Amino acid sequence: MQIDIVSDVVCPWCYIGRKQLGAALASRAIPSVQVRWRPFLLHPFLGPEGMDRDELMTMKFGRTSGRMFDRVRDAGRRAGIEMRFDRIKRVPDTLNAHCVLDWAKRDGAQDDLALALFAAYFEEGADISDPDVLGALAGRVGMDAASVRRRLADGEDRERIRDEAEGARAEMITGVPYFVVDARYPIPGAQSAETIAAVLDRMVPAPAA
Repeated sequence: MQIDIVSDVVCPWCYIGRKQLGAALASRAIPSVQVRWRPFLLHPFLGPEGMDRDELMTMKFGRTSGRMFDRVRDAGRRAGIEMRFDRIKRVPDTLNAHCVLDWAKRDGAQDDLALALFAAYFEEGADISDPDVLGALAGRVGMDAASVRRRLADGEDRERIRDEAEGARAEMITGVPYFVVDARYPIPGAQSAETIAAVLDRMVPAPAA
């Protein structure tokens, strides 16, 4: 089974959705699952320097954004995540992170790296556009950290990944996370583990009680 996840690594619902997917998979006897991450840019207008988080959130959601993120924090806790929005000072341009995620496919480390990126950003407030941060995270999941930093410095694949992210919008994907199971069953949004499991049951029966 292949599960594609269209996502941006600064999307809290994408982190929550991946945790819910993990819970759904753990509840089903599925012998082989490949998770593949596809890029999406929540903020395609950002430059390499990113933007002050408070300013960006107010621009997008108005002065009530604090209450909205209280709800996100509560949803994260239910999924086993401690979101530390107070540690995030700037929202980064995520093209660098998406490039490294793409390179991780060859090492079989893409899903591990995605989870590491989410944790670094939402739990530690790390700047996941910084080549040194990305190199360190890549090294933790078995990639060549020096090669990652060198490729980032060369700007390798940035335009291709931007084109792929724009392609997701051309497919009428306007919000993330967006899951597609075996190229047939779409699951939009951060659905509950039970909802995701119900989709999986269309292909793999639930184990007998």
